[in-house]
Parts: sequence; structure tokens; C-alpha cells
Amino acid sequence: MESAKFSFDNHIFTDFEIHTQNATDELTLQLHPNGVFDAENKVFSLQIDFRIMSENNEPENLFVAVRCLAKFTFEETVRNLNEIPDYFYANSIAIVYPYLRAFVSTLTIQSNTRPIVLPIMNLTTLGKDLEKNTRIL
Repeated sequence: MESAKFSFDNHIFTDFEIHTQNATDELTLQLHPNGVFDAENKVFSLQIDFRIMSENNEPENLFVAVRCLAKFTFEETVRNLNEIPDYFYANSIAIVYPYLRAFVSTLTIQSNTRPIVLPIMNLTTLGKDLEKNTRIL
């Protein structure tokens, strides 16, 4: 079995907001990943913008918004964007998602509103989005 060519270094939630007045029964989840690969340092920076919207997805109906940044380091064998393994994109999101899930739950519980527990999700299609939305530094 081949070892992984990358390691998860850290994550941070850089921005978050909550508008408790927009907590309704019908909520829509949105995850938007993008990445930057620093080939010189072998570092991939993943940014996930997450939103929970109520009603018609208009900006004024924002309930929760969170931005998460995560850092991954690649082995020396990965020297350019084309050498990043296909499995990395979906797996990097899957590695970070539990942290995002816990953060959103804690944020909504602490705001004394209806707690939001994000579902377990199949993130395979988001991996393709991340791959398309990745640029080189």
C-alpha cells in the first residue's frame, strides 16, 4: 500500500458570522472550496467558504457563514500542480469537514438559537470543484 503524499498541518476559522433572526425550518447548505498550491514550499492552502441560508438564498437571508483555512504539506515528489494526486482534493475536504461541522454546532449552540448539526456528507463532487478552483502560487 502506497503511503499518502500529503499531511494535514493545521486549520483556522478566519471569519464567521451568525444571524439568529434568519434561523428557519428550511435551510440550505453551501460549501465552496478553493485552493492555492505553493510548489516551492510544497504547501497547499485550502479555503472552504460555508454558508447556511434560509429561504431563497438571498444575502439578506444568511443564517451562518464560516471561512475555514487549512494547510497541507506534500512530500518532495510533488513538485507541481499536475503531480497532486486526484484523491487529495476530495480527501482534503473530508479531513477538514469534521472540524467545520463541530465549529458550526458549537457556534449555533452558544448563540442560544436552534443548534445546527451538519449532516455527514459525500464530498466527492466537491473534490472536483476544488480541483477546478485551485491555482498555483
